[in-house]
Amino acid sequence: MRFIKRLLIATLVISPLLTNASLAGAENLQQSWDIALKHNPMILASAKQVEAAQIGIEGAKTQRMPSVTGNVGYTWFDNPQVSIAGAAQMQVSEKRMYSFGANMSLPIYTGGYISSSVKNAEVGLRIAENDKESLVNTIKLRVAESYINILRTRRLMIVAGTRLNSLRSHHKNVEQLLEQGMVAKSDLLSVQASLADAKQSLLQAKNANELARSQYNYLLGRDLVHKVVLEDLDHTEISGSLASFIKQAQQNRTELIKIQNQKQSLVANIDMVRSAIKPNIAFNTGYKYQENSYTKYEGQWSATIGVQWKLFDGGQSGKKKSELLRHKSALDDQENDLKNRITLEVRSAWLKMNETKLRIAVVEEAVSQSEESLRNIKAKYAAGMSTHSEVLDAEALRELSSSNYYNARYDAALARIELKHAVGAL
Repeated sequence: MRFIKRLLIATLVISPLLTNASLAGAENLQQSWDIALKHNPMILASAKQVEAAQIGIEGAKTQRMPSVTGNVGYTWFDNPQVSIAGAAQMQVSEKRMYSFGANMSLPIYTGGYISSSVKNAEVGLRIAENDKESLVNTIKLRVAESYINILRTRRLMIVAGTRLNSLRSHHKNVEQLLEQGMVAKSDLLSVQASLADAKQSLLQAKNANELARSQYNYLLGRDLVHKVVLEDLDHTEISGSLASFIKQAQQNRTELIKIQNQKQSLVANIDMVRSAIKPNIAFNTGYKYQENSYTKYEGQWSATIGVQWKLFDGGQSGKKKSELLRHKSALDDQENDLKNRITLEVRSAWLKMNETKLRIAVVEEAVSQSEESLRNIKAKYAAGMSTHSEVLDAEALRELSSSNYYNARYDAALARIELKHAVGAL
């Protein structure tokens, strides 16, 4: 454990990237999320969908308001209208006339159609909000993955650089021993080949870090080459039983809440279908003017309370109701499957988190042992008591142990994020 602390201190000195991370301008994960959610185009689109749903509610409520229509026209007859009373005939209209009018209609009873329409619009808003929340959680998970990948590749760059520096030092020692005739030239050739491999590993690590930074900037809606300086993560562990996490997920996951809202939407649509075969009562009033010198009153006001009732629709409403009930039944099946999938997600994340705890404990000891082994073998090699291949093997083992340590460390951080996402608490 003391070695782990010394290694962490050494990396702060070796890596300029880590030095930058201590500057005041370093971003933390929460800040990264805030930036991504503010600029991500999918989040912006989802917010507009929520706004559209809010307008939809207002639109549904306006159906309760009166509607006013107006009309104007000019009419030609081939023959004027004539009234016949016995043998007498009397013209009652002009051959040409214009007319205009206005009418107001106010729904009094619609069989529940308007109230069901408003309810459906309100549920639509909740579904839009569910979609937005689900998208937010997905974006946050992707940003966290990219954030952790930058930290991981940065550490692996340090590991690769440490190996390269160690091999360079060993290369100088081998050259000196070769000049003294204490080792064969094959030792020098071997260490040179290992140096080339170490250089390649460092180049690959740098490229992986650069790609991780580009992906991170993309998710935050920034230029891909924007300078990235990140704080390290809080490695505080999450406590809780698997059963408690599963229960929390079943209560919090937006996908399950969305299915419940979709069911309510179908119920509202069924009520709207039922309203089609119920009586509709409306109040109508208006004014109509028709040019006609043969009538006493060319303009008239009128008021009507009317009932319209569709007595038979050929079974259309019944079939539509059956269709919606089938959709509701399908949602029940989807809900059961989703619950099982969420349980699997939680269980997988929980097992992964526990696995990484054990891995960290194992690799911490392995790193310390590999460092001690390398020091001993180098000392033996300098004294002519060990072979050159043993030194290179020890170098490779130390690099592998250090890489395993950081991979386990950041796998653990990612597992905690994935568990929070799985339970709907990210």
